[in-house]
Amino acid sequence: MKKLLLLFLTLFATTAYCNEQVYVYCGALDGQSWYKPRVNNYMPAASSTFDLYIAFGTWQTLEIGEQQMPYFLINKAQYDQFYWICSDGYVPHPASDFWDTSWYLFAIKDAQGRIRFMPGHFSTRLKPPVELLDKM
Repeated sequence: MKKLLLLFLTLFATTAYCNEQVYVYCGALDGQSWYKPRVNNYMPAASSTFDLYIAFGTWQTLEIGEQQMPYFLINKAQYDQFYWICSDGYVPHPASDFWDTSWYLFAIKDAQGRIRFMPGHFSTRLKPPVELLDKM
């Protein structure tokens, strides 16, 4: 119960400066499986949402050549809370919605302001052609 209360307080405190939210799921490091996290012995009802665990932060994109890797930037306190809800071999991952089939990573800023990617499996995508961007 204390962990759950601390999690809610952490999430509540972060909403003041973050304008985006994602659902949190636990994914295998190799990307072969995932599951909705449990709260003690309670598994949220099967539905099109993750029901309980939500992270607040901002979507960012790392570009390397023609590849893009979206990631979700949160604070370390949030990540630490989500890390402990996943079983061994699984780590927290962000999802924009239940039907999103891409894998994304969480990232945090360290004390020096550098972005650190948290462990996990991730998907990349090709950058759209410049002509397409000009039409948007």
